[in-house]
Amino acid sequence: MTYSEMWNETPTAGAPKEREMDEIPDGIYDGTVDDFSCFRAKSGEWYVSWWVAIDNGLQRGKLLQRFQPVTDRSAGYVKADLQMVTGRVPGWDGDLVIESQGQTGPVKSEIIGARVRVRQKSRQYQGKRYVDVYLNELLTPAVASRAPDVDPRGREPEEALPASRGGYVDTDDIPF
Repeated sequence: MTYSEMWNETPTAGAPKEREMDEIPDGIYDGTVDDFSCFRAKSGEWYVSWWVAIDNGLQRGKLLQRFQPVTDRSAGYVKADLQMVTGRVPGWDGDLVIESQGQTGPVKSEIIGARVRVRQKSRQYQGKRYVDVYLNELLTPAVASRAPDVDPRGREPEEALPASRGGYVDTDDIPF
């Protein structure tokens, strides 16, 4: 089958599932940054979202989300998290975000795959549970964590992350 035939015969994948944070006990966990995004809400305000997949212990494979608005009160914390994980504070437009498109900039490639230690702390307010997730420590930078047979969600190698998301690509069979 040619690539053209394969392309034409393959149906379009459905919309991605909306992610939800797993409920786990408060505590300190080691995990891998599974996704990172900056986006502008309809209100015009910017937000930063970190998804961390716990990669060991009883909570292995569970997802935690660190979600922050970017305001004059929170920007310093966002910058501190970024500096801890990337080793630098990225510039705003063209690095952290692409403002004209309202989306994440290229710094994402320096974040996905980083191993971090996080702390989850929950609190009750008016009968509802609120969960805060904090990035405590960088364990391994993103580039160093891209091992061929390790996947933080416990998936088999064929189900592991694609190369564009920090997965492994075997380049031995490439003819150039």
